[in-house]
This record gives sequence, structure tokens and C-alpha cells, in this order.
Amino acid sequence: MAKKQPIPPATATVTEHEDGTGDGLDLGLDTFERRPDPAVLAGILVEDALTAEQRRMLTSPDGVALVVKVPSVDWSDAVADALRGVTSFSDMLLRSGASRTTDKPDQGNDRVSGRLARGLRVCGISVAPEQYLPSALVAGADVRLDLAPPTPGQVARAIRDVTGEDPGPVSGVHGLGFYDYVAAIRRGATATACVDRLRAAAVSRSVADPTLSEAPLLRNMPGLEGEARDWSLALAHDFQEYVQGRLSFEALDRCAVFAGEAGVGKTLLVRSIARTLGVPLIATSVASWFGSTPGFLGDVVRECDRVFSAAAAAAPAVLYLDEADGLPRRDRLDRRNADFWKPIIGNILLKLDSATSGVSSRLIVIAATNCAEDLDPALIRPGRLNRVISMRRPSADGIRGILRHHLGPDDLPGADLTGVATLGAGATGAEVTAWVKAARRQARVAARPMEHADLIAQVAPPDDRTREELLACARHEIGHALAVSVLAVGEVVSVTTVRSGDTAGLTRTRLPHRSTMTRAQVDAYVVSILCGRAADEMFGDATTGAGGPAQSDLGMATATLVAAHASLGLGASLLHRAPDAQAVELLRWDADLRRSVDADLRRLYEVAQRLVEAHRSDIEVLAHRLVEARVIGGAEIRAHLAGAAARAPRPARGGRRG
Repeated sequence: MAKKQPIPPATATVTEHEDGTGDGLDLGLDTFERRPDPAVLAGILVEDALTAEQRRMLTSPDGVALVVKVPSVDWSDAVADALRGVTSFSDMLLRSGASRTTDKPDQGNDRVSGRLARGLRVCGISVAPEQYLPSALVAGADVRLDLAPPTPGQVARAIRDVTGEDPGPVSGVHGLGFYDYVAAIRRGATATACVDRLRAAAVSRSVADPTLSEAPLLRNMPGLEGEARDWSLALAHDFQEYVQGRLSFEALDRCAVFAGEAGVGKTLLVRSIARTLGVPLIATSVASWFGSTPGFLGDVVRECDRVFSAAAAAAPAVLYLDEADGLPRRDRLDRRNADFWKPIIGNILLKLDSATSGVSSRLIVIAATNCAEDLDPALIRPGRLNRVISMRRPSADGIRGILRHHLGPDDLPGADLTGVATLGAGATGAEVTAWVKAARRQARVAARPMEHADLIAQVAPPDDRTREELLACARHEIGHALAVSVLAVGEVVSVTTVRSGDTAGLTRTRLPHRSTMTRAQVDAYVVSILCGRAADEMFGDATTGAGGPAQSDLGMATATLVAAHASLGLGASLLHRAPDAQAVELLRWDADLRRSVDADLRRLYEVAQRLVEAHRSDIEVLAHRLVEARVIGGAEIRAHLAGAAARAPRPARGGRRG
């Protein structure tokens, strides 16, 4: 049997730095005994993390593999110094991900495995060991240390070790990097001065939202409805159970993605959640990682690490990842972009794993996006962000609540805002807020209190369209609403001719939440979409109003039918060719699919034309009513149809002929 290699002394440790280069042999004195001030706090973290059994393993004559996860890159060197004070290592690898060539799991395995096979000690230090350290070292680790940011008690011990004075309880110190601690804890200074410097640094470094007190509490959150309301209130209830010690933090349903168009209140809801829970809000985004750094790969990764570390230090806290779709889907990356983005996405996934399911995590993680379909599927799987919660435009009741919240007690006190809210149906929460600000400004310019008319003028400004143009718009929208009701596609909420952006009119419909749909139900939905154009044509000529953008009538009808053929197995073939959201791209090059979809569109358009013709008088009556009122509710449309059915003559019963 070969003779075991002797353990090299503590003065012979080869260190591989994050740039992949080695510093040769460390020929200094025992670093633990002469530990400089910068390493004091790192030494405390290491001492507290090591169990007696782990310390025995590290100091035994047998070889050992040690893997250490540090809170952020700037802790690496000091932690390495502290570990050298515990025992010696033949090799010490410090990897941060900055090197795209060496900081990979497949790099250095021969070197690591060879030294471990000879009975030597090898240590790897990284913010993400699985992502950056040699896979052989991670898989074969005998000792694993996950170092968290220092606790207030550990900071107090470091101050006591350096100054010789007891600082007492240390509070208000979080979100700091290693060198922030080093700069504040100075030899020769008083303990009080050290604490004051740390608190000042925490304020300057804070990534928490300083205006959180201005956010409404959840119980007062205007326009909060549906699944977003239910999830948020459940989280608030369960968090209080955690605070009272009746529920573990791991039991909280605390991670989600809020998805919805701009202006529906995603950020406001996150701020309201944080204020209701009484915890800090740390907001970040992919854009901020690039905007606050030179934008190179290593810089972006380090900034992401810094924010997550700051959030972990401030925990329990809400970590808010805005514009999450700024992280591209990996299955849509070309080869050129994949080399840059995959390390970033991999890093954020590891950070989310630690933040959302780590046993020591005390973070509530919420992301937001305007385009849920653009999120990488790995982000929203269980164990990370868990689910997508859709946030929609508020109902008329929600708009009334938003109006009253922003009007406050001084503007239009006691006014009935139901009519205004109904008139503004279909607006986003941001648009409603803008109405109140503009109405208040109009009153201020006129040097008088706000009047009801000021608000009406903002919600439904004068329309410069002719009566015939308004009537054509009303017929189009009533065509949609009537088909939805007659075909039982869903429930009409409201119909309006009030302009909103590029939209001339809007039919708001509440569709049933079906987990599955038959082809007949899909066809009925498409017919309801096409009935607007059918009404245009019946009362005059077809116009451009049904086409244009992807969200136009023709765009939605086409996309729905393409998905039926190419994704949902409801066409001539069972072949799944693309996810439903991407299936429409197949039309560009597949002539057979184009012909099939076109045939379906023509067939269903004929159904829409017959339906509109059968209800011509109903459409005309309701359209004129809509022009006068500018908005009517779904209940009025249903009542009219029910009355029309009751008034319709019944077929005469045939008698016996003699």
C-alpha cells in the first residue's frame, strides 16, 4: 500500500482566486493567531458554523473536502483566512462566477479529485458552490458550511474583540457587505462609535423602500379583487400566525408572480403587503442590475448577489423582483445570447432556491410581469415562485373604491361615485388615479373646490366623433355583448363607447374559469369575437376597427383557432406543434394551416352574421341606448334580451283538420 502523503503545514496553502489564477504558497504566520481586524467577523462566522464533529474532521490526519457558501463574494478572502486558522489545506478554490472559462463545475475536477485521492485537504469557497465550484468537490464534500450574513450578536462580538468594549445590543444594522463592517469596526475606536458608523452605513446602503408608510394597508387597498386579494389576505393572516409562534415560516404560501398589464396595481399591492406585514420591502429588477453596474456578466451577477444578500440580512422582508420578464426564456435564446444570459439566469434560479425554500430563509418573494408567457418556466415552478396570479382591470365597484381612496375626505365628500365608476369601467387603477389628479388640478387652476363635473370631464371627456361614428361603435360593441349572452360564452360586465387610449369602445366580459374546453365552446367564443365585425357589415360596411394589432378581434379569433389546430388537438390533427401562445407563428410558413384556419374563420363568420341578423332589432335598440348613456351594464343587456324573448310571438298550435 502506498504511503499516505504528509499533511502540509498551515503555511503551504495554494489558493485559486475568482479570476482562476493562483497566489502560490502562503508563507505567512498562522493566520488564526494573528488574525487582522478585517478577518475578525469572518472568523466568528466560521467558528459559530463549525460543529465539534466538523472541527474534528477538519483537523484529523485524513483527507477532507470542505465546501463553503459565503453570503457574498467580498467575504471570500476573509473566510479563507479564518479557515486557514482552523487547519491547513493543500488547495483552496475561491470562485465567484466572474470568470466564464474557469468558474464552472467541469473545471478543476482532475486537480481536486487527485489531491483528495492522496488524502489531502481541499476547500472550495463560493456564493454558489453548485454553479461555480468543481462538481467533484461539491459532490464529495465531507463538510458543508452555509454562512449567513452576521447576526447582531455576532457583530457585537466582533466589536468587543476589536475595541475591548461591550457595545450592548446592536440593532438597525443590516444589508451591509463585508468591507462595510471592516470600515466601521476600527481598532482604537469606541464601541459606540463603531455601532454609529454601522448604522449610518446601513442607511446609506439600504435597498428597502423608504416610502413604505405611504402605501395603503391591505384592508384599505382600493380595487383589490379576485385571486390577488385572496392570496394577499391569506399571506397576511398566516404571517401573523408566524409572528405569534403558531406557524412556521416554511408553512407560509409566500412566493408568487403578479401578472397583468401596466397600471393594474402590481407594485402598489406588493407595497401594501409589505406595509401590512410590517416588514421591509426590497425592490429590484433586471434593469437595475445593469443600470447600477458596467453591465458585464460578472458585474451583473455580483449586483444580483448583493441585493439578495441585503434582503436576507433584512429578513423577514419582502423581496420584489419587478419586470421579471427581463430575464429571457432560455428556450428562446440564440447561441450568441445564450452564453451571456444562461449564467445570469442560472444564478437567479439558485438565489431563488435559497430564498424561497432554504431552511433558514425568511423572505417573501414576489415577482411582477406584464407578460407571464415570457417567463422562463423554471422561475415559476413549485419551490421557486410557485404560481402566476393574474391581476385584471378593476370592476366598477373597484373603480369606485379607488376614486374614493384618492379623493380623500376633502374632495367631493359624500358624493355618489357609482355613475362615474360605471362610466369609467374598463380603466386601469393607474388611469383612475390620473383622473383624480387631473380633476384636482382643474379645480385648483379655477381657484375653487373640486366639482363632480371636473371628475366626469376626466373620466369621459367630450367625444368629437359624429353621432353616426358613435352609433357604429355602439353597434359593434353590442354585437359582441349580445353574442356573449346568447351563446352563453360568459357574462357581460359592461359595454362602453368611452375612448381609452387607442380603443374606441370596450365590452368587458367575465369568462368562466374552465380547465378544459370543447371545440363547440371554442367556436362559440370565436363567434362572439366576430359578431362585432358582423354588426359593422350589417349596418353599413366592414371597417378596420376589427383588425390591426394582435389583440384586435381578428387577431384574437385567428390565434384561438390556430391554437385549436396546432396546440390543443381540436382540429384535423392531434399533433402538438407548438404551445398555444406561440402557435400563431406557424401561420407564416405553413400554407395548409393557413387554409384550415381561414376556412374556420369564414364558417364561423357566417354563424356570426346569422346571429346578428336574427337580433338586428335588439342590437339597434341597445346601440342607441349606449350612445346616450356612453356605458351600460351587462344586467341591462340581459334584461332586454329576456324581455325580447318574452314578447316574441309563440308558434301557433296546429289543430286537427276535418
